[in-house]
Amino acid sequence: MSRQQQFRVLDSNGVKGTLLTTSRFLDDSPHRLIRLEDGRELLVPRQLLRPQDDGSFVLTVPVSDLLSSDRAAVQETVVPVVQEELDVRKRVVESGRIRVNKKVETTESIVDEPLLQQGFDIQKTSVNRIIDEVPEPHYEGETLVLPILEEVLVVEKRLILREEVRITPKREEVRDPQTHSLRREHVEIERV
Repeated sequence: MSRQQQFRVLDSNGVKGTLLTTSRFLDDSPHRLIRLEDGRELLVPRQLLRPQDDGSFVLTVPVSDLLSSDRAAVQETVVPVVQEELDVRKRVVESGRIRVNKKVETTESIVDEPLLQQGFDIQKTSVNRIIDEVPEPHYEGETLVLPILEEVLVVEKRLILREEVRITPKREEVRDPQTHSLRREHVEIERV
């Protein structure tokens, strides 16, 4: 549905008026209604109206000729019957813009986690004892005992336990703080 539109009309004598129609070109009625500046209205055959580039129309016959021929022919009053029609349309309209700025922020973070270091406490103990059999390595608690043997020449041959190597694991907790860079993004929204 479309509503009634208004277009400027000018005749050769400079009389101004307004063309009332539902569309500039698509109105199929044979007559067009023109309202003059003084409020008078008249129906004009549409072939007497010449469209202009600026959207107005030129009346090819002076308004005075049309009014006199109207009076001579019949004294009738033209009462236009107007019906408005609704033309509903949708269109996309930009209501605003936003700009998104992203920043990368670098912060220093200290990592302080306990680390386990294992080492060995090695002790040599002199024994110098004559033995009959070769002793096997063995544990005394957490300590590994490794026998160190030596053969010596005597009138007889005997085994002497010269020393023992004692290996005991020892644990200590060591802190090694380290600095690492962490990045975090921030977003700023700015309306344009």
